Amino acid sequence: MESVIHTDPDIIGGTPVFIGTRVPVKNLFDYMAGSGLEEFLHQFPSVHREQALAVIRPSGGSEVNDRRELAEIDLSEVKDSEQLQLLLMNSLEFPGWYGRNWNAFWDAITGLVEMPRALRFRSWERFAERLPDDAELLRECLDEMSVMYPESAANVVYNLFTQ
Repeated sequence: MESVIHTDPDIIGGTPVFIGTRVPVKNLFDYMAGSGLEEFLHQFPSVHREQALAVIRPSGGSEVNDRRELAEIDLSEVKDSEQLQLLLMNSLEFPGWYGRNWNAFWDAITGLVEMPRALRFRSWERFAERLPDDAELLRECLDEMSVMYPESAANVVYNLFTQ
């Protein structure tokens, strides 16, 4: 993979920047901890999505053939949004610096990690009754991913009860 980071003493005093830009790489990590990848790309249009992904994916991305077959997530004990975000982070193997919000979730599933081929949620109905807003946002993100990035999206099953 060709390098996407450049340092030059004449460009921002040698601060690491994306090649062909004056955008510090640090800005990407600041955005990933808050507003997310999409907002970073919007604010810094000279940085290409592929450049940003090459920096934030430890191996620059993996082959689709390396995807995990199934991830099962039991929602029966989830009581609040923070607990849900932590469960998603651990179950889908997001990096430790994951922002634990819906913008960060979108960035993680569409750029940071390879989604499993199948994703099964257990106790979906009870979860959706307890946290209807989070259930709707989670479903919207996964549905949107299947439209925008069908080759990377998981086949999602929303089981109604713990089985």
